[in-house]
Amino acid sequence: DRMETPVKITSVILMAGIITGAILANKSTLWTGIQKVGPAILALNLITMIVGFISGTLFRSELRQRISISIECGIQNGSLALFIGSLGVMANYPEILLAPAIYGVLMFFTGGIFAVVYARWVNQAQKRRP
Repeated sequence: DRMETPVKITSVILMAGIITGAILANKSTLWTGIQKVGPAILALNLITMIVGFISGTLFRSELRQRISISIECGIQNGSLALFIGSLGVMANYPEILLAPAIYGVLMFFTGGIFAVVYARWVNQAQKRRP
């Protein structure tokens, strides 16, 4: 219980650092890439997170578990796509990695927004409990 607040603060700082690093590392191609593939990537990310939440609901998981499933579904795809894209022949064509790189940046923003919204839901649910 004593570590809950420091861990939350540390995770927010780490997430901000990762986002900043990803933006700085990709700043030359980020804007043009977002214009090309941003809407599709954003839709994929949001739909994936929503499907994760609904799946948890269908399996009657508790709210915290549904939240974890949702965020994990939305955030894990970027790293997986970059890993797969960097293997073999695709590594010779960096433009193929544009979509996963953009996803890797956007997923932290949408994941952060979902985390804030979900935190409010959890707090409200805890207040309602006797």
